[in-house]
Amino acid sequence: MVATEDVPLDLPNLYSELKKIAAIHLYRSRGCEQMLQPTALVNEAWVRLSGGRWKSRTHFLALAGHAMRLILVDSTRARMAVKRNAGVGDLPLDDAIKVVTGDLSLRPEELLDLDRAMDRLAEVSERKAQVVEMRFFGGMEFPEIAEALEVSLITVKRDWTYARTWLFRELSGT
Repeated sequence: MVATEDVPLDLPNLYSELKKIAAIHLYRSRGCEQMLQPTALVNEAWVRLSGGRWKSRTHFLALAGHAMRLILVDSTRARMAVKRNAGVGDLPLDDAIKVVTGDLSLRPEELLDLDRAMDRLAEVSERKAQVVEMRFFGGMEFPEIAEALEVSLITVKRDWTYARTWLFRELSGT
């Protein structure tokens, strides 16, 4: 992996941090743990990011969060494709509340629902979808997200509040 000349990255620490984030995602994504382990998820994300260029640690984490989201969704889709009658239903209200509060444990079909909702949110506001992706999938804190998106901290917090409300309505069907 190649960082920009001005910003050397502490790759061993980033790799360790990504493994912790991956373990959290796999814990949340019930059923995915049978197909992926944290090391496998991080290694796949690492490969997808190899040769890339990033401005900073936060930019790298944003890209890694996006890569992990895609890997988890692809893995879930592959698993669902081999299951008989793998139709995806509506997300129950209680589970939708967990999604937007962060108290989350997702079944594979719920992860796919969230992914589709994130795509629809990106059509409404790309930045708000990026905030959710960085926070939820990248494990980034608000100041890191503000830095990565080059916006103010209050803007990130407003985007997060809006996106949580929007996803709640979208996932709960209200």
